[in-house]
Amino acid sequence: MNSRQLDQFVGISAKMRENVLIVGPPGCAKSAVVKKTAEEIRMNLIHVHACTSDPCDVKGYPTTVDSP
Repeated sequence: MNSRQLDQFVGISAKMRENVLIVGPPGCAKSAVVKKTAEEIRMNLIHVHACTSDPCDVKGYPTTVDSP
């Protein structure tokens, strides 16, 4: 998907109130395209880098599960 297609996809998904997960190599303009699209449609953007975030940041506090 090129940046123009991503821009259109993100815009449509945002208007439909759907979440989007974008995966790609570093430096391919993922964040830049999403930021530009959010500004164009005047929508707040929450930008999360899951691989560098603590699980508590997004999902709440981790818990333990007892083994059966």
